[in-house]
Amino acid sequence: MLGLLLLCVVLSVGVSPSQGETVYLTTLGGLAFHKVRVAGEMTNANVKATCEGLGMRYPCNFRGGDRCSNSQFYSSDCVAFDTVSTNCATFNVIAYEVCPGTVNSYNCALLDDVFLYRRYWTSGDGAYGLDHQTSSYVSGAGQFDLWALCTDVDECSSSPCLGGGTCVDRIGSYTCDCPKGTAGDRCEAVVDGGSCYKFSSSPTSHFAAEKACRAEGGHLAVAKDVGKQRFLSGHIPAGNSDSHWIGTKVTSDKLIFSDQPSVFNEIASLDWAEDSPGLPCALCVLMDNADSHRAKTTSCMEQHSYICQSETTSCDQNVCMHGGNCSSCFGGTDTVCACPAGYDGKFCENHAAVQWCEVASCPSGWTCDDQLTHFLCIEPGTRTGSPHQCSGASCPNDMYCKEEGRASFSCWSR
Repeated sequence: MLGLLLLCVVLSVGVSPSQGETVYLTTLGGLAFHKVRVAGEMTNANVKATCEGLGMRYPCNFRGGDRCSNSQFYSSDCVAFDTVSTNCATFNVIAYEVCPGTVNSYNCALLDDVFLYRRYWTSGDGAYGLDHQTSSYVSGAGQFDLWALCTDVDECSSSPCLGGGTCVDRIGSYTCDCPKGTAGDRCEAVVDGGSCYKFSSSPTSHFAAEKACRAEGGHLAVAKDVGKQRFLSGHIPAGNSDSHWIGTKVTSDKLIFSDQPSVFNEIASLDWAEDSPGLPCALCVLMDNADSHRAKTTSCMEQHSYICQSETTSCDQNVCMHGGNCSSCFGGTDTVCACPAGYDGKFCENHAAVQWCEVASCPSGWTCDDQLTHFLCIEPGTRTGSPHQCSGASCPNDMYCKEEGRASFSCWSR
C-alpha cells in the first residue's frame, strides 16, 4: 500500500516547463519576436509580466504602426511596428514569415499555444492565443504554462559588427563573432603583425584625432611605405566614404610620424596625390578617399575620419583556450588570441576543420596526406625505404611527430 502511494505521488509531480525559456521566431520592423515560456495562467497580466521580466516588450493583437493603431485591438502600452504587409494582425504577419503559405495564423505549428496581450476581449483577463490542433483562436483563461509572444529590439538590424563580423542578437544586447585577424567587441580592430588598427567614422581635426587615439592607448596610424598605406585603405569599413587622417605631418622637406619623435626623410616613400606634399608649410597627411586613398597634405584643421594604431602586448591573464597565445592592444581593451591549428573563435573555443597540408609542409618531394586530426608525409613511389627518424624539425612547432612504418611519418597537434 505504501509503495502504491509513493508511486502516485511521483506520477503527480511530473516535470514542469522551464519558465523563461525563449525561442526566437523572426525579425520585423527592427524588432525580434520570441515566444517565451510562462509560469502560471495565460492571462494578459501574466503575459505582460513575463515579457517585462526579461527586459522585453509585448505586442497587441494589432501591430499599431503606420495604419493599425486606431483600433480596439491596439493600445498605446503595446509595442508598435511597421512591416511591408498590409495586414494589421500581429499573429498573421508573424505567421507569414515563419510559416510561408499560411492563410490563418492558427495553422502555423510554430505559433501553437502562443498568446499575446489583448485586453477586454474575454472575461477573466485571458490573453489571446492560437491552438493549432483545433485551428482556432482561444482564451488563456484556465490555461497554464504555455507561451507568451514578446519582442525585443533587434540590435543586429543596424549591422553594428565591423570587419566582416557576424552579429548575434541577444535580449537587450548583441555580440559579434569576429573573423580571424580582427578584434574588439564590434570586430573594429584589425590586427596585422604586432599592431592593431581602429577606424573611426567621426570627422575631427588632425590634432583632435591624435588626442583621441592617445586616450585609447595608441596613436594615429603610421604608414611609412605604399604597402602599409594600401593595407590601411583596404580595411576602411564599407560605407565609410570619408578621407582618413594618418599619423604624419609634413614640415620643410621632412615627414614627422606620430609613433616616434624622430623624422623620416624619404618623402617619396608614399603614393602621393599630384599636388602633394605641400611645402614649405607644416601640413597634415590624410588618405584621400576621392583619389584612391593616395596620400595628400592639407590643413590640419580640416575635419576627417582617422585611423588609430596600437602595438600589441602580452595579456596580463591568458584568456585564450586550447593553448592559444594571448595578446592585447589599446590599453588592454582589445584581446587577440592566436589559436593553434584545429581551433578558432575569439578565445580559440571552437574546434575547426583544418586543411593540415595547407598550413604545414612535408619534406621536398614527399606527398602530404590530410587526415581528420593530423597529416601524413609519405615518400613518393615506395614505402620500403629507410624508416623515417622523427626529429624536432619533422613537424611544425605546435605539433609532434610519429613514425608511421617505413618511409613515412605523421604530425599531430599537441
